[in-house]
Amino acid sequence: MVEALELPQQAWLQGMMSHRIVTEERSQAMFKAATEACRVQHTQRDYAECIKKVNNALIVVNLEIRRMIDEQTEKHMLAIVNTKADEIAELATQFTPHEIKFIKSLIENIFTAPRRAYCISSTVAISLGKDMDPELSSTKADILCKKLVSQGWITKDAGFYFLSPRSLLELQSYLRGSYEEYMHTCHACKDIVTRGLACSTEGCDLYAHHYCKPRLLSMLQTKGDVRLCAKCKKPWSPLTVGDTTNASTMMIGRSNRNNGENPLGFTSVNRASTGETDDSEDSEEEDELGETQDSGSKRGRSSTVQSRSSQRRRITEEETVPLEEDEESD
Repeated sequence: MVEALELPQQAWLQGMMSHRIVTEERSQAMFKAATEACRVQHTQRDYAECIKKVNNALIVVNLEIRRMIDEQTEKHMLAIVNTKADEIAELATQFTPHEIKFIKSLIENIFTAPRRAYCISSTVAISLGKDMDPELSSTKADILCKKLVSQGWITKDAGFYFLSPRSLLELQSYLRGSYEEYMHTCHACKDIVTRGLACSTEGCDLYAHHYCKPRLLSMLQTKGDVRLCAKCKKPWSPLTVGDTTNASTMMIGRSNRNNGENPLGFTSVNRASTGETDDSEDSEEEDELGETQDSGSKRGRSSTVQSRSSQRRRITEEETVPLEEDEESD
């Protein structure tokens, strides 16, 4: 039987339901304000009791209070999340089916990004709308991404989109069921890792958050002066997870699953195998062509750039044709 909530607890729950996710510090401030408004004395023990009682009340309606540390800010977060694994049920009440389709594609591309980047550039994100039927315009895709940021579903850092703490908490069952091979937990705290460190030994599945590094290092054994990975026992030489540097060279705007690439590897992406023709990629390729005349022989170009490159190769080595003139002739 669910125990009835007291007035301050009801007021705190109402505030949490309006925000859905807040820092632990703000949560405590909300509880303090609720007790003062109700003219009730409170202690830290009362706050803990409030969370316990509210959580018990929420479970019967498929909601739950969960905690995690924000991987970017390292702040302790508290959230009320939907525990039903019915594929982004919470989002379905706020967006159209067509928008939900875009959001699922966005989440997939972020979470399955090559080279353990766990992020995609804003240009890549907007271009995902081109694959939809009917197509979602770049303007509408950009507006939708900004709305997701404002609602706390994704975060933007240095021009790249990451999954937010809210997504990692509320969509955890969905992510695990859909992309299990990309789901990695911290060796120290057991929470999901999308920003942190990973063992560089092939086949080793040891991951850790940046803020868990001191705790992780205390778990590593040593052989002489060399630290050994806690799982594979090989020399500990970590790689960075969730790094925008890794994301900057990855394929543009398409699903990265089942394309022949090792999902956990840091190998270069073969764009030729994807047959992509994104405008953003063409622009990058044309910039390279403007720097050197023989870049038309490079592999992995889109069909548009390949056509222009073949025209350049017919020009004699003594001739030099600027990119601007070439584009006019096209």
